[in-house]
Amino acid sequence: MFNFLRPLLISIASLSLVLTACGGEEASTAGDTAMVVVSTNILGDVVEQLVGDQLVVETIMPPGADPHAFQASAKDVDRMTKADVLITNGAGFEEGLLDVFNSAQSDGVPLFEAMSFVRVLEFAADDHDDHDDHDDHDDHDDHDDHDDHDDHAGHDHSGADPHFFSDPVQMISVVEALVDFLIANVGDLDADLL
Repeated sequence: MFNFLRPLLISIASLSLVLTACGGEEASTAGDTAMVVVSTNILGDVVEQLVGDQLVVETIMPPGADPHAFQASAKDVDRMTKADVLITNGAGFEEGLLDVFNSAQSDGVPLFEAMSFVRVLEFAADDHDDHDDHDDHDDHDDHDDHDDHDDHAGHDHSGADPHFFSDPVQMISVVEALVDFLIANVGDLDADLL
């Protein structure tokens, strides 16, 4: 799927050794492994490759879900509000989950927004007229009709472009920031081992 990320993730494989310490008291309850909840399956795949089996990684959106329209179930909301950390795309990409993200963050769940760590590109006036770029990522692979994209008819494609994940350079920035975020929020990790 995202084979271009494999060399990047392998090059930071040493982080798995660092993340071994993530089962500490700050990151877990009663000895349980810390739970990382990720909004999209693209970021979920990256986080799983990064942390291996050192943390429990739960992804909210299944492959094929439209992140612009996805609505959380009660179980999804519960997982997000009980997470040790919550990892999101940001820039309004997960439109139907914004209230849940805000609520979880208000309840003290540390929130990582990937868009905060990339060079933000703005949509041009004619961008997304035919949504060709959506065919390249699996959050949209299962749509029945890619020609008219009725599911996006009311979606505003102005402002920041949240589709950074197809750019390996942008993903490197996100992974580096994600490592720092996990070190700061999931456990006592020795930064000297990085």
